[in-house]
Amino acid sequence: EPSFGPASSLGDADLRWASPPSRTSKMPAFGQESLAFFEKVRKVFGSRRLVIDACGGHGAIALAFVAAGKAERALVIDLNTPASFANLRDVWLPDGGALVYPGVVARVRGEAEQGPCASGAPTVTCEHLDLSDPGWLQAILEREGLRPSEVAVVSAHACGALTDALIDECTDANVDFALLPCCHGRGKDPNSLALRGAAHALNVSVQAATDLARFGHISAKGFTAKVRTISADITPNNQILIGLSDDPVVRARKQASALKLVSEHWRRSWQGMHPGIELPLRGSTSPA
Repeated sequence: EPSFGPASSLGDADLRWASPPSRTSKMPAFGQESLAFFEKVRKVFGSRRLVIDACGGHGAIALAFVAAGKAERALVIDLNTPASFANLRDVWLPDGGALVYPGVVARVRGEAEQGPCASGAPTVTCEHLDLSDPGWLQAILEREGLRPSEVAVVSAHACGALTDALIDECTDANVDFALLPCCHGRGKDPNSLALRGAAHALNVSVQAATDLARFGHISAKGFTAKVRTISADITPNNQILIGLSDDPVVRARKQASALKLVSEHWRRSWQGMHPGIELPLRGSTSPA
């Protein structure tokens, strides 16, 4: 396997693949996309004990989180384990070209002398799961003995309705997430016709209409919703949807504050349009 050429900055880590110049080649598209995704979400998530790469396939995003020290462990979930997973891990940690960053080899291969990897267990592993089955994330939390705040879910190209299933799974388990959706409004999405109609009526793209609807759904589930973008030169599906869990007390305060602001706005509007007339309250009788 050829190694990647120029170093790719991962913020806290500087990942480069060292090998003879004759073997150096341009980083493949999936590598550019995975590292660009990581760059956009690493500061939002901070450090986690476990990062779950849903529909992770080759596992590049999972490897990036562990290699940069942003996750103790990573779990790549897919229906099967493609050959590219093992191939990519070999490229990141080849015999002839070591990954240059202190401790990365030990962490990714699970050979650290101290800490969570001391047992020698691999820290980037694959697991076969059907992500359309509700409750899989809660089951992993219970199995691993982890709190929701210690885990984050990531996914690049969660196709169509699978993005919506991941949003519901993460919000139900109270786990933070970052998703890069694709296949907006395709036939596999049960809301495809309605979304296309709404996008046409609003004169916006199906991608924008779909992801804005998801943004509202994330907020309605009690999460703080954010959007980040990577370069459209890497992929046209470049919008990352992020959901961050709010503490219930903080969430209630935010909602109460927002309602108060709306109430004050309408009170001022009423007084401006009806000077000298008291704003009628619910249940009161308007003067004849």
